Amino acid sequence: MGHSLTAIIASAPVVEPLVQKHSFLVSIPLREPLFLVPVEDDDMARLVSPSSDWAEGFVYLSSAWRDFLARHVTPGPLIYLETDYFGGMGTQAAAVFAAAQPPQFFTGTGAINRALRTLGVVSQSPGQDEFDFLGLARHCDTGEWKEAANA
Repeated sequence: MGHSLTAIIASAPVVEPLVQKHSFLVSIPLREPLFLVPVEDDDMARLVSPSSDWAEGFVYLSSAWRDFLARHVTPGPLIYLETDYFGGMGTQAAAVFAAAQPPQFFTGTGAINRALRTLGVVSQSPGQDEFDFLGLARHCDTGEWKEAANA
């Protein structure tokens, strides 16, 4: 089974203006106070100009996408994440954007959990990491998250 997700995670004060301004984006509640905004290729193309200067360890995090994300952290921090797994093999990466701070980049095993911890997400369940605690395994790909939001 695979897992392929490209998304933004943030609190309502960050997510709500983003989704209101860009009506093709949707948000899905996770554990309070966080929401997930799934971002497919077409969404990204509508938000930023194409670029070929991706951050190391990322597939989609270009300088244009980084600038876009950095402009939306005034009310609070956000995480941008990417996963691409199939059959237990693959990659994950996450970036944390916060006002007046340079982005923090996390790649490799545990990258998303490390990023989630910067937002204060700590698993309260023994044997469950932050990724699962937040419910990010609920759907296996970005499109499924969008479908769930529109259901």
